[in-house]
Amino acid sequence: MPTSTSAPATEAQAQRIAERMRYYRRLQGRSQEDMARALGVTVRTYARWERGETTGHLSRLGDIAEVLETPTDELGGQLPEPAPEPVGTPGIEAKLDRIIELLEGLYGAVGARAALEQALDDNGSPGA
Repeated sequence: MPTSTSAPATEAQAQRIAERMRYYRRLQGRSQEDMARALGVTVRTYARWERGETTGHLSRLGDIAEVLETPTDELGGQLPEPAPEPVGTPGIEAKLDRIIELLEGLYGAVGARAALEQALDDNGSPGA
């Protein structure tokens, strides 16, 4: 089902695009921070696009597809449904996104990454 740039996307189409953005980003091993930097937006903005909370990503679909090296049609729904999320803690991605948002509010974008890395160094490894 091709997407048209002249007709607004339905909520379901926008959500599907958001899910595929996440799928292709993970497939390439890229972080939300990498994507945000490449697209010239904040990590928070990119994370909200990927969760389908806002539809700003629809106007940037061509740019997103270019960064992901994926045809725009694939982001718009031309493929079979993407593979299921990796097995793990349910909802962990949304929880991590929220943690990053909170850290950005406290430390700014660069400081948030440093604070998160410090927390993982202090608590994330066995025996720490």
